[in-house]
Amino acid sequence: MAKTPAQSARAILHIIVSGGTKANEIIMYGEVERAFLEIDSTSTPQEFVEGLNYAKDQGWLTSHDTQMKLTQPGYQAAK
Repeated sequence: MAKTPAQSARAILHIIVSGGTKANEIIMYGEVERAFLEIDSTSTPQEFVEGLNYAKDQGWLTSHDTQMKLTQPGYQAAK
């Protein structure tokens, strides 16, 4: 069953925080995408992009090129 963008965004936040990333720290886009696709074999690249966009719209993440930055609100939302 397809994930909603909100569900994908929450999964992305969980991946980032469970890896030890704290607020205002940077993580590589590819690492998160790879983990997102590996954790649930039914996940798709489209769901990852939609989740990432949702997270950015919520102010949970920022991204530039190949890096993402977890914001304080994103860190709080992941808890």
